Order: sequence, then structure tokens, then C-alpha cells
Amino acid sequence: MSSAEKNSVPYVGCYSRAPLKRLALVPILFGLGCATARLAPPPLFPLTLVWTAPIEAPVLPPLATDAARVFVSARGAGIRALDAGTGALVWRDPETEGRLTAVPGALYVREANGGVWRLDPLNGQPLWRVATGVAGDVPAVIADGRLIVAGEGLAALDPLSGRLLWTVADAPVTTLAPGHGANRLFLVGQSATLYCRDATSGAVLWTRAFLNPLLAAPVLDSDDRLLVGTAERSFVALDLGDGREHWRWKVGTDIDAPAIVHEDNVLFATLENVLYALRRGNGHLAWRRGLPTRTLGGPQLLSSAVILATREQLLLGYDAQSGNELGKLSLAAEIAAVPVIIGDLLIAGLRDRTVVAVAMAKPPPDLPVSP
Repeated sequence: MSSAEKNSVPYVGCYSRAPLKRLALVPILFGLGCATARLAPPPLFPLTLVWTAPIEAPVLPPLATDAARVFVSARGAGIRALDAGTGALVWRDPETEGRLTAVPGALYVREANGGVWRLDPLNGQPLWRVATGVAGDVPAVIADGRLIVAGEGLAALDPLSGRLLWTVADAPVTTLAPGHGANRLFLVGQSATLYCRDATSGAVLWTRAFLNPLLAAPVLDSDDRLLVGTAERSFVALDLGDGREHWRWKVGTDIDAPAIVHEDNVLFATLENVLYALRRGNGHLAWRRGLPTRTLGGPQLLSSAVILATREQLLLGYDAQSGNELGKLSLAAEIAAVPVIIGDLLIAGLRDRTVVAVAMAKPPPDLPVSP
């Protein structure tokens, strides 16, 4: 370009006499000056105590919710429903006890002897009871339109009517709630074998043996990868179709709680007090963070924040994208039941026989960002 051509180039703003190479920065600077806000992790902390509800007996995990109420089973004291917003008692059934599962419009109680109740979440009235013959204390799971009961055997019920759809009496004993997805069930047997079953019939599609029994149910991602934390110091990704291994990442100790998927990463905590984020596609490390103590249950997502309950009384928060610490909160007592999340509320059962709700911080108003 000639000097005459250079001088004919139009200039912008305060760069009216600048060389051409400086003009290349103008769109970038202009864009920064016009920005109104930058994306950031949610303003999770400080968490604020909203309510505390006394429970007469030790909380029997897990808590369950239908998004309007929180349902609590207490040892020897039945079931009660609490208003999610206030903690007020909505109803109480002192006679029924078991592991709870809830969805909007239905509450299910799984008894240790294999009986399954469906209660009306509005008032606790029983709608039906079915004897499945599957003993155990694993909560029932809603999977692909079926209510799955696992333990000493396996059964599937119609969640509306309670009609028995199929049973597998000789299924290996499991002490973990099944993973599920894509019309499949993923069950962990006590014989260190992972079973992939057809959710329609209960038939075995494939199995994969591990060195030790798994301590956490697998999780299926959107790309048909089954993400499995093992008790052999590794985290693996398996093919949904046949159980073939895609990749494996070595860790320092066992993984005893389910993972979660956030965008391109899978996140999980280990018994060595480390929170990992791995790339789902290849198993490469995205980030990892040391934790102050062992966790109770796996990580949970609240927007783009990761929440972890500990075996003591701490709630921990981390940015799911970077792993940066967002804050922590010490509750009044040790945590007995992993929190359920309803909107911006985290509701947890404590060992002092209370249920508490805490709310995340309110976001500040959007402010202009200086260029």
C-alpha cells in the first residue's frame, strides 16, 4: 500500500492520526468500552440460613423433594413433609417409614421388606402399596417412565398404578441405587461386576468385571459414555453399547460417590479429599482442587457452581469451570443427609435432628465494566 493509500484510510475517534496498524485495535477497544457485564460464577456465598425445622428422631437419608415440599423420613418417627420455603410442617405420617423418592405429583416410600408405597405429596394419603419381594434399603429410582426397586433382586413398577411390570428374582444383590439413561439400567453387584440391563425387560445387555465392588453408581453422559468411579484407584469411561473402555484416569484412592457432568467435563470427588474435573471426551485433566475433608455424597450443581457436603458440617462451593473456590459455610451440626436443591435453596438434614435450609447470595445488579 502506498503512502497516499495509507493516508486515505478513514480513522476513528481519538485515533484520527494513528498509523493503520493501530486501527486494528479499535474494534476490540470499542467492544470492551461498550460491554455491560462479564460472565462470572454465581454469587453463591455467603450462604444465609433461611429456616430450621426440628425432627424428633435421626434423619434417614435421602431427603426427597417435589420442588414445593421437602420429605423427611426419620428412624422410628415416620415421614413428614415440610414447606420448602418456610420449613413449616405440612403433614406427618407417623406409621410409614422407609427410603424416599419424590417427583412432582408423587412420593414413593421403599420399605426394607420390599413393600413400596405411593403417597399423595399434598397430604400424605396412601394411594397404593405393592409387595415387590425385593428386600433392601436402596431408594427406588424413576428411570425411563418406570419405578425401579433394587436390592435382593430387581423389579420395575408402573409409577402411576403400581402395576408390576417385570422382576428379576436372581439378580445379584446391590446396595446402590441404579444408574440409568437411554432406556438402560446400570447396577453394581456385590461381586464387583457392573451390569447393564434393558429397562424395558430387565434383561442383561452386557457386564463388566472390576477388581473390587464399585462404591458409586455410574453416570451416563450425552455422548453415550458411561462414566464410572471405581474402587481400584481409577476413573473410567465405558461405551454404552458394549462396555468397552474408552479411557482411564488414575487417582490416588477409591471413589465412593457418583460423578456429575458439566458441559465438557465430568466432576467427581475421591476419598483422598480431591475434587477432579476431567474432559469427558478423552479423560484429560481439566483441573483439580484439594478439599479440607471428605465429602458426603458426590458433587452437585447449582447453576455453574459445584456444591459439596462434607462428612463433618461444611458446605463447600467451587466454580465448575475453573475449580476456583467460591466459599464455604459451617452448619450447626454434622450433615446426615446430602442436600437437595430447590431454586436457590440448599436443604440438608443434620445429625442434631434438624433439617435446615440455606440460600445463596443474591446477585448484584449489572454494572458497566471499565474498558
